[in-house]
Amino acid sequence: FATNAVAAATPLSVVAINQTDASRQFSTQPFATVGSPQSWSLSAITIDPLRSRIFTADALAGEIAALELRDDGLHNVWTAHQRTSEFLALIDQAQRRVLVGTDVPPGETIGANTHDWVVWRNADTGDEIARSSLLPEFSTGTMVQPGYAGRMYYLGLDGTFIELRARPTSEI
Repeated sequence: FATNAVAAATPLSVVAINQTDASRQFSTQPFATVGSPQSWSLSAITIDPLRSRIFTADALAGEIAALELRDDGLHNVWTAHQRTSEFLALIDQAQRRVLVGTDVPPGETIGANTHDWVVWRNADTGDEIARSSLLPEFSTGTMVQPGYAGRMYYLGLDGTFIELRARPTSEI
């Protein structure tokens, strides 16, 4: 689980507790070095149990991260600059996971923004794969919904319903 669902003056922590042996607990603060005076994460963490990965975000730090749970603790796999207060969706097969979430444009205040992008990232590396055009604001604390055949559904706060599909720009 992650802390700071309410804005806090301390960095967000991600905590893992073994369900069989509660004395085995791990904790990390993936955004502690960002230097943000506050932390806020409305969304829950996103889990990939097949890869022992945990994905999290901090809206005020403006970062998302992938952590890996190992026998000796939680390890940072990657971090990326992405300002979101929404849940992150994990899609595709275990060998080629993609992480999808929103990103608030620079200059707009998170939680009072008027636009968002949708960003697709390689879940293993954090590299950006695709980015939507600028869209009307999204409802804070929700998620871009996965659909069939790679489709994602974006529900704009203004009532728009947008179907998104990321496609390769060329065949390899």
